Amino acid sequence: MGLEHRRPGEFAGRSDALASSTLAGRRLFVARVGWLAVFFLTVGLFLASIPAYYEAIVSYSDSVFEPEAVRASLEGSGVSIQFYAICLLSIACVSTVVWVAVAAVIFWRRADNWMALFASLSLITFGTMSLPPSLPALADQSSAVWLPINVLALIGTVVLYIFYLLFPNGRFVPRWTRWAVVLIAAHEVFYWLFPKSIFDIATSFPLLDFAMLTTFACIAIGSQLYRFRYVSSPVERQQTKWVAFGMVAAGLGAVAFELSISGS
Repeated sequence: MGLEHRRPGEFAGRSDALASSTLAGRRLFVARVGWLAVFFLTVGLFLASIPAYYEAIVSYSDSVFEPEAVRASLEGSGVSIQFYAICLLSIACVSTVVWVAVAAVIFWRRADNWMALFASLSLITFGTMSLPPSLPALADQSSAVWLPINVLALIGTVVLYIFYLLFPNGRFVPRWTRWAVVLIAAHEVFYWLFPKSIFDIATSFPLLDFAMLTTFACIAIGSQLYRFRYVSSPVERQQTKWVAFGMVAAGLGAVAFELSISGS
């Protein structure tokens, strides 16, 4: 599309938007301190949960998998439960390290940009608390940390979804997509804070839950396609390509993990 087809002031508006996304002074200091607090809290809880997760797998009590199916599969293949637990922990830890490392690089290079900080925080919280398998089994063993862990997991899922809708310029495009945030936040509240209740449709109405999650995913993808075609500048389009590549890679990684578990 040539410059003659651009609306007057469009590039100026984008320049203003980019300038307003820069943090400085006290706001930058508070943002950095907040990022560090979230980083140490989530990573600390993740590390503290590793022994609890290992114990849950070894005792066949891990809720992510079917105990009887796991036991029968291991007995038939001759693989020890200890080796199985170490393999699962290794996969989970490597995956989380990648998410946290990417978040740390973004923070290191663009800590003065609120959109970059938002992306970094979403990667940290989702990668440590929300990413399958749900490693923080410590929440099931200690009621003292159940609420903070599940709240962080809730935040991780919702914030990552918001990032997909806001990237790259920090605005909802189209504007009605902000209502998708309200709906997915309600969905995640019941999933993380009221598990196995009638309002947690992941357990009470699994088909409806699948339909809703598919709809949310389609909204995010459609939003990025619309933004890419009609709104984004050439630089923003290049940024979108990289984020789209990361989203696809992350999705394929999650599918590969689920398939590896199913085949165990």
